[in-house]
Amino acid sequence: MLRIVFVILSLFSLSYAEWVNSLKEGLERAKQKESLLLVFIHRQGCPACAFMERMMKTDAEVKKRLERVTIAYVDLYSPDGQELSKKYGVLGTPYFVFYDPLKEKDVSTFYGSMPKPLFFEVLDKACSSSNLRC
Repeated sequence: MLRIVFVILSLFSLSYAEWVNSLKEGLERAKQKESLLLVFIHRQGCPACAFMERMMKTDAEVKKRLERVTIAYVDLYSPDGQELSKKYGVLGTPYFVFYDPLKEKDVSTFYGSMPKPLFFEVLDKACSSSNLRC
């Protein structure tokens, strides 16, 4: 019985990346948590966006690597998406911006889908370019 309770509590204590649907909320949460903000600009019907979202939400290894990251999931056609599109010259999706909320500066950007090993390289580079734990 005690073992079952421990397993259930362990499942609830697992932490994964926090996904939010607005840039403002993402910035606020990332500042509070002192975490790297990953802005994921997507659009409906984008196969590459769906691939990256699926990988980031379902792959256990990717979820583990993103557990200290706040992800702002921003539709390209939303007001936030339009503002970011102009700022970064977004020509296609998915488009990603790593942002350090404590330094208030971009760490890196990348465009397109990628396999997990390359995604980990990009994530590691972004983490090492900031003073935040990733």
